[in-house]
Amino acid sequence: MTIQQIETTIRTRPYPNCYLCSTLGEALYQNLQDCLFGAPGEWNLKKCPNPECGLVWLDPMPIEEDIHKAYQNYYTHQDAEATFLTDTSWIRQVIQFLNKGYLAGRYNYYANSTSRLQKLLGLLIYFSYFRKSSLDSSVIYIPACPQGSLLDVGCGNGQFLQNMKNLGWEVKGVEIDERAVTTARKILGLDVISGTLENAQFPDNFFDVVTLRHVIEHVYDPINFLRECRRVLKPGGKLVLLTPNITSFCHKMFKQSWRGVEAPRHLMLFSLPTLEACARKAHFDTVVINSTSRSAAYIYSESKSTKDGREEKNVIFIKIRKSESRVFQILEDIGRVFFPCGEEVYFVGLKK
Repeated sequence: MTIQQIETTIRTRPYPNCYLCSTLGEALYQNLQDCLFGAPGEWNLKKCPNPECGLVWLDPMPIEEDIHKAYQNYYTHQDAEATFLTDTSWIRQVIQFLNKGYLAGRYNYYANSTSRLQKLLGLLIYFSYFRKSSLDSSVIYIPACPQGSLLDVGCGNGQFLQNMKNLGWEVKGVEIDERAVTTARKILGLDVISGTLENAQFPDNFFDVVTLRHVIEHVYDPINFLRECRRVLKPGGKLVLLTPNITSFCHKMFKQSWRGVEAPRHLMLFSLPTLEACARKAHFDTVVINSTSRSAAYIYSESKSTKDGREEKNVIFIKIRKSESRVFQILEDIGRVFFPCGEEVYFVGLKK
């Protein structure tokens, strides 16, 4: 493909055909601008018209040599802080007690330090919808694995890795953002490699779990990338993946203002079938594939702000928006029972 120079500082190349099935794409959105992190240029999204596919992608697409320019102000540059329990009030201690009981009962964390009573009381978390959602999100539904090894690809500043390390995992991370790597290493003391997964050159059959949290949409060749993830997994190891869901309710509502669009960093956007097709071609067996609404309140609020074109500072309005967003998350979570409408695709793949 020919590289062309557009009026921005990010060079592009044409990408007219679907990555998965080679069908000529149809225009979905045009002249998109990055109102989130200020990457230069205007961007177009194409959608595969093949009814058995439906992949969405950027056309034209940034060339790999220039894509780093789209991340100059990206959120992974933000500093992380080591998380320690500093609030010793009895209310905080009760909440922590119930949190541990819930994680022990549902995911088997803290197995050696929680009583049956604590696990039983942890069931009270089920009556607190957003507390339960937050705890599930903190481990992205991964059960405990004593002395298990976990690799987080695209680990950012390391907050997720730190949490999993505290829960007993032996953790490593890979991150291309040098500033994020520095934060993860110096502030959190984590073992994080700077660069790509391929460049890290981990041995074959090395990890019990590989996690990809909103990474695959940034990747130029998802199938080969997933094959590399599979290579470093042990037999019986699992890939746990989250990515924006192009068939979500928020996308249907906000269209090009949907937070999941994020051009030009999101090169491809997936549905459940297109993500599973990539995983199948990478030789993963599907254990779980569904949609999750864990981030729906945040996505709704961000998408609404993008559509309105302003950042609201009125305190009363902010509280109303927060309540509105939470109601939306609950409704979307109910809708997921009938439709794959959650904001993220959640996939667990097994290496046999």
